[in-house]
Amino acid sequence: QVRLCDPGQAVVVSFDSATGAETPTPFHGFVGKQFRPPELYSRSPYLATKVDAWCLGWSTFFLLVARPMFHCADPEESDADWALFDRKAFTKLFAQKGWRQTLSPQAKDFILRLMHVDPEARMSVRQALQHPWLLEE
Repeated sequence: QVRLCDPGQAVVVSFDSATGAETPTPFHGFVGKQFRPPELYSRSPYLATKVDAWCLGWSTFFLLVARPMFHCADPEESDADWALFDRKAFTKLFAQKGWRQTLSPQAKDFILRLMHVDPEARMSVRQALQHPWLLEE
């Protein structure tokens, strides 16, 4: 028996029967804050699997560094860490957050590809399973 905990943000993901492409999920409000991808702040339909990919990247960073990468990607809020991320100042941001030199470049690439600001360019969870960082021996 499998039990899932849903704090109110789970959605049914659907796909177009003709193309197989994911269909956008209607926006129903916010849950959580720190790991929300920027596209949710438009409050319009979004690709749920791309939100999941973003959250995987955010969570991976947190697990490796034991600190959040930033607190909020909302353009209405002032978050200096998000500003660095949005400007692609990744080296500076990662250094400020305690990214250790012993962490591989593949780990950084894994996170950044999952957290691409453009959801269409963002690596999918399926693609993440084939990323070199996960396949390293």
